[in-house]
Order: sequence, then structure tokens, then C-alpha cells
Amino acid sequence: MTGAHAALSADRILESTVEGVFVLDRELRFVYFNAGCERITGYSRADVLGSICGCGEIVECHDRHERSLTGALCPAKHLLHRDSSTTIRQEMRVTRKDGTTVWIETDYSPLFDRDGKPELIIGVMRDVSDRRAQEDELIATAASLRNEVEQLREQLRGRFGFDDFISRSPKMQAIYEKMRAAIASPFPVLISGPPGCGQEAIAQAIHRHGRQKDGPFVVLHAGVLAPDRVAAALEWRPANDGEAPSLLAAAGGGTLFIDEICSMPPAAQVRLVDGLRDAADGLLRDPGGRARPVRLIAATARDLLDAVSTNALRRDLYYRLNVVPIEVPPLRERREDIPFLVRLQLDRLAAAAGIEVLQISPRAMHLLTNHDWPGNVDELNSVLESAFAARRGPIVQASDLPGSIRGDGPPAPGAPPASTEPLQLDAVLARVERDAILNALRRADGQRNKAARLLGVSRSRLYRRMEALGILSNEPKENA
Repeated sequence: MTGAHAALSADRILESTVEGVFVLDRELRFVYFNAGCERITGYSRADVLGSICGCGEIVECHDRHERSLTGALCPAKHLLHRDSSTTIRQEMRVTRKDGTTVWIETDYSPLFDRDGKPELIIGVMRDVSDRRAQEDELIATAASLRNEVEQLREQLRGRFGFDDFISRSPKMQAIYEKMRAAIASPFPVLISGPPGCGQEAIAQAIHRHGRQKDGPFVVLHAGVLAPDRVAAALEWRPANDGEAPSLLAAAGGGTLFIDEICSMPPAAQVRLVDGLRDAADGLLRDPGGRARPVRLIAATARDLLDAVSTNALRRDLYYRLNVVPIEVPPLRERREDIPFLVRLQLDRLAAAAGIEVLQISPRAMHLLTNHDWPGNVDELNSVLESAFAARRGPIVQASDLPGSIRGDGPPAPGAPPASTEPLQLDAVLARVERDAILNALRRADGQRNKAARLLGVSRSRLYRRMEALGILSNEPKENA
């Protein structure tokens, strides 16, 4: 290929590109301006060639902070004067020939002469107005969410005295009322709900605002420790000769939070029953009077009545703990809270990384809002941390989310297997479950306690499924 043909081919290629391509000489005069540049700016090459690329000469260029890109802020001048070989990318608002404005993103790259000095500057521009408009919309949406979050916090401060939780779900409002009751009394609290829904956070909030707030908050993970260590943790053993005190003693004057109470060995449960039996105010006390009393808050992910019926939780301990019961709903039952929880977590991640604003695309928010979240709030926070690490800019996109959320990867731990026809499968399963419950109720002559035993489930679980499936208590008798 001859040099003329090579130049002709290169010129045809540059003229056919969607991007605008221009070339500046050392005086920052335009020596090339392709059709893409004409389309984006509205100026013809006859208007531009030979003129100086400078703010106010032909066009006005401003960055996203509304600063005029003149002097030291001009990317082309920076490359010429600093002898830099690095490509500079600049987003700017440009006034077109007809007076309208357009947002463009331009990559500036230097070409060097034989002495290694910058001789030409090549610019490649693309119209990003649509993307910029979407970003502006996201910023406005995020600002609106932040305002609503702050309003909800103010409401919580006024009504309950704490702002640890953000929710506009009616189910969570009932939880707040229970928390307020727990804060106002010293009695034991029993928190139930699926894993990852924030039992420990609720316990901490009750402690921070309750009567024991000046004391320590100590956690006993009953489902993790060996039985002998759980038993040792519940001894009134103070620090002695460099030996750490037991967890119960360490919680003196504060709160002992027992996670997964149903995993506690029977002997340890008996010890708690004995400690609570004579506690008129619900506080555990050292038999010798040497330690300050301890408030007890327990939590479990198990169905409580099922745990009692299978002896995983002693019945007498259940009654002593269940003075202030708090049942936390799973995240899928309060989807209206997901945008607020997403905003809170993104703000935390942005603050930790020193980022002023972190946004999320509408598609990503849609996927998050419609996910079932078997891992609840803990899973949501983990997913957002993963997306934060994967993002390539100030906006978390749907492509940054794990495949289990996008629907093109393996399901998250604890998630049910995906179905190719989920709506049809759900309908079939609902019909099968409904028929089974109705059959059991008929056999039990409408007695729900007996029907629950026939089905091998707890009474509370049967009641919840009947409500979800729309089964009335008198329906079996009418159909008998």
C-alpha cells in the first residue's frame, strides 16, 4: 500500500467513526476536525481549522464543577507544557454552534517529534449527554432518599429515642414499639427471626438506650462454643490472678446477649432458669452479691414453639425469657425498606473509602429490590460490599452485582433452587400445600392444634401458612 493510499484509508476510517477526532498543533490550532466532531459540536471544519482551541475562542468548555477549562485546567496545555506521555480524560460541557450545550468526554494524547517533544495533540471525543442526564437523575434520587432517611431518623429519635434503624415498613414499626417497651424495662428480651435479620443489632440498640446502658454489652455465641465453654461462661467467676472473668461476670452492670439460645446445652439452660426464678426485676444477680446485676437478652433463628416442643428450648426458660418478645420479619417481607438500607450501606462504604458521593443505577436497584434475600440484611450488605469493590466509577451498575443477584450465576447460600418457570411452580406448590392443610384440618375436625401434629409442624407455622394461603379457620367444616 502506497503512502497516499495509506493516508486515504486512514482518512476514510477517521471520517466513518462515531467518535469525534481532532488534532491540535503546538500552538493549539486545529489541524484536523472529522465529521464526528462536526456532528457533536455543530461546527464545520471550515469554522474550526486554523483557529485556536481555547475557551472563548470558538467554544466555551466547563467541567462538572462549572470551572472554565482555561489556563492550567486545559488538558491540551498540560500535555504540551509538562512533556507528559499520559493520556488525559476530561469530561466537559461544551456550547454548540446553535447555542445548546452538550456533555462530551475527550481523551487527549500527545504525539512526539524526534527529540521527544510533544508535537501534536490528538483528541477523541464522544457525546455522553445521556449518561450525564442519567447521573444527574441518580444524584437527585439519592438526595431525595437521603432526605427521607434523615426524616425517618428524626421521627425515630422523637418517638423512640434512637435512630439505629431506618424503616417505613408497618411490620418494623411494630418492632420499634416492642423495642421501646424493652428499653423502658429491665426484663429479659427474646428476639426471634431468620438468620441475618439483625437480632444482635436490635439487642445492642436496646442496651444502648436502656437502663443498663452504662455497663458493658457482652455476647455469648451459644451455637458456636462447646457445651463446657457455654457452661463456664455462665458461672459467676470474677477475674482472678490474671485469669479473665466469665462472660456473665464480665457483663456485670450491663447486658449479656445470648445468640442462638436454642443451641445452649440443657445444663446451661437449667442454670439460667435457676438464676431467673427469683429475679423479681428480671436481672441476673451474683448469689454472693459481689457483682452488679446483668440484663439478659436472647435470640434465635428457630421457630420458638417448635423449639419448645422438641425440647431444644426448655419450656420454663422460654416463659422466663419471653417477657418482651420481638419477632423480626425477613427482609423479603419489607421490600419497601431495601432502597433505604442500600442508601445507608453505600453511604457507609463511600465514607470509609473517602468518596463524596456513591450512586446506584436504576437497574441495579430494581434487581436488589426484587431479590428474595434468604440471608436478609447481612446478605444485602455483603452484596453491596462486593459490588462496591467491583465498580469502575462512582455509580454501582447492575453488572457490578454478583451473578446470584443478576440471575446468571449460582444462587446465594441458603437460597432456594431457581426454577425456569417460577410462577407456575409456585402455583403448583401452593395448591399442594393448601390441599394438604385442608385435608389435615378435615381429619382433625377443624382443630388446628391436632392438624399441626398430623402435618408434623408447629402450631404457629400452621397458622402462618393458613394466613398466607388464605385458608379460613371454618373452611374445612364447610367443605366437609
